[in-house]
Amino acid sequence: PLAAAASRCQAAVLIGADRTGALARLPPALPVLRADLVAADHDLAGQRVAAFAGIARPEKFFASLAAAGAEVVQATGFPDHHRFTADELAALLAGAARRGARPVTTRKDAVRLPPALRDRVAVFAVRLAWQDPDAIERLLIP
Repeated sequence: PLAAAASRCQAAVLIGADRTGALARLPPALPVLRADLVAADHDLAGQRVAAFAGIARPEKFFASLAAAGAEVVQATGFPDHHRFTADELAALLAGAARRGARPVTTRKDAVRLPPALRDRVAVFAVRLAWQDPDAIERLLIP
């Protein structure tokens, strides 16, 4: 439960908008560090992409692609830690080809791709952009 976890924390990290109301459930005195996911060294702006991801909230990945300027023409989510089958991957690649799109996935998912397919799928990495970059240091160095 959130209250039990918060009692063991020195701070919480909120990534993106608080769409679940988590801030209201945290202890008022608990520092909250805020950050956003941003593209790390990628220029997909204007490119048509067929995105797929087996992460906890694939819609966040799709939103990150769109925020980076990619035109997401296919978005396929799988359960977290999904092991892609050969048939699923063939369907994803065929769908991307039909749409004239570049297949793209997360770094986490790319490691589960068969080696023969890794060069056919772009990897979109993200990084945290802290709203207050000095806040972490202030917490760590009293």
